[in-house]
Amino acid sequence: MKKVFYLTLFVLFMLIDIDMVSAVSCDSEDMARLKGLAAGVSYNSEFIGDRSDVGDYQLYNVSFVGLTDEIYVSDSHYTFKVDNDQTVINVSSGITNYEIYSKNCSDWRLKTITIDLPKFNVYSVSDECEGLQNSDFEMCNPWYSGNIDGDYFYKAISEYKDKNNLYDDDGDDEDSLVEYIKYNRNIFIIGGLVLVVIIILIIFIRKKKNTLE
Repeated sequence: MKKVFYLTLFVLFMLIDIDMVSAVSCDSEDMARLKGLAAGVSYNSEFIGDRSDVGDYQLYNVSFVGLTDEIYVSDSHYTFKVDNDQTVINVSSGITNYEIYSKNCSDWRLKTITIDLPKFNVYSVSDECEGLQNSDFEMCNPWYSGNIDGDYFYKAISEYKDKNNLYDDDGDDEDSLVEYIKYNRNIFIIGGLVLVVIIILIIFIRKKKNTLE
């Protein structure tokens, strides 16, 4: 009876999945090798927004490079392996974390990849920035990371174009007038209000004078 019991245990042991055994038996040497593989994983990003997308849709495609049949990348929704799709589509700008796991060693986490995708600068596709995206005027750079105030932007680009004589000769007067109005629009608004008040006072004074006469 004991022989039958031990024989049954032996058969069951032999039927255990080899992957399960390897998962339990991963030692420090195995983990060091796997972490080395994980360290070799990188990514490429491609901005897929176009002129109609900027502002609301800051989207990228992210492709992982260096995956092997022993490691895979995962986020909260999908697993990316060497034998399936390795590209994440429609990733929003900002910071996103992806985890690299071991396939056989109990799915141990080996590394975290932090991807920081820059926000697209919507001012770079404005008419004012036409031809200046690669210039030394940083606020026309598509990937300028600073915060841009609208009034300051129009003032700065007007001064930059004046300094570098970048206005077209044919439309120089018209462009200068438009830029001047944009730059000084607050002055025009205040001046207009003051003018309206003066006109109202003049009318009021004249009516009062006529009444007294």
